[in-house]
Amino acid sequence: MSVVLKVRSGDIFRDLCVLISGKPQSIGRLDHCDLAFPDDIEMSGRHLSISLNPDNSCGFSDPGSTNGTFVNEKPVSEGILLLGEILRCGLTEFCIQHVDVDEAKNSDHRHAAPSHVHPTAAPHAHQAAQPPRDKIEAARTQPSNAESSLSTLLPERSGFSGASALEICEKYSLGKEIELTPTVGESPAAYAHRLATSCHDNECLVFLAYALPKRCAVWWLTQCTQAAESFKSDADRPMLALAEDWVRNPTDESRRKAMKMAEQLEMASPAAWAGVAAFWSHGSMAPPEAPSVQAPDHLTGKAVSGGAILATVLKTPEKAPDRRRQFTEIAIRISAGQLPWQ
Repeated sequence: MSVVLKVRSGDIFRDLCVLISGKPQSIGRLDHCDLAFPDDIEMSGRHLSISLNPDNSCGFSDPGSTNGTFVNEKPVSEGILLLGEILRCGLTEFCIQHVDVDEAKNSDHRHAAPSHVHPTAAPHAHQAAQPPRDKIEAARTQPSNAESSLSTLLPERSGFSGASALEICEKYSLGKEIELTPTVGESPAAYAHRLATSCHDNECLVFLAYALPKRCAVWWLTQCTQAAESFKSDADRPMLALAEDWVRNPTDESRRKAMKMAEQLEMASPAAWAGVAAFWSHGSMAPPEAPSVQAPDHLTGKAVSGGAILATVLKTPEKAPDRRRQFTEIAIRISAGQLPWQ
């Protein structure tokens, strides 16, 4: 009997490696980890060590990760992973399975995946629903010269992601981040204005990052960054250009180019977060040759809100209140179709 470590991929768990007694596997974002997940921004560089004990039990140890390790959503630092339990590091979920020796030998994943394969971050089982799988698969099977058909998955050029502010807040569980509750029937635009004038900090930006459709949200972040000149380095302008290219033509190639440059910029600027948001908006988070791993629906909003908040304080934090109001007005103009990308 062998023990297989599995990683969540979409709605199922896929084999990742067979655990071998005496050979611990390190899990983290860094390339030198045995199992590297570079796109999981909530996973530490070296997050966890997992190993097979002589009695065939599966032990794990968290040496002190930033965001912690969870088993069935309960925080733990070390222990034994049992059959049926879900181990989570950052956004990525794992489980184990006992298999016959012959079955393990025939598996394509008998040995630990090398770090260059980079199996990547997997979504929570309980996160918001993904776009219809049949539409995703249909887009994925189109010829490469028709990749622009992916824009049919993200067609919105204006408007909001819900008919009311309350619908949007409930869809993305924004009550955890925003104290002011929208009224019944309150429009997203009216609620955004109310947040901008009556609340402190960045609640209006958080709401708008989710309220705008994904392409509009990334476009909004690029326009806010340029309006406030929130550039950390000269590389931010070509980074913004890549993000805008994706908005105009949301192909798999354009979003991967944007993510690659965002990683080179260490995701340290608003422009870089626009590239991350584009990457998380559709398609697989895994490398092209790896099994598909769809991003949770909320991640685009998370990246956009992080970039917008950073854009308000970069270089001149004393201007943050004015920039929040300015960014709110830009979002309203985009939703009304007054600031199109073409």
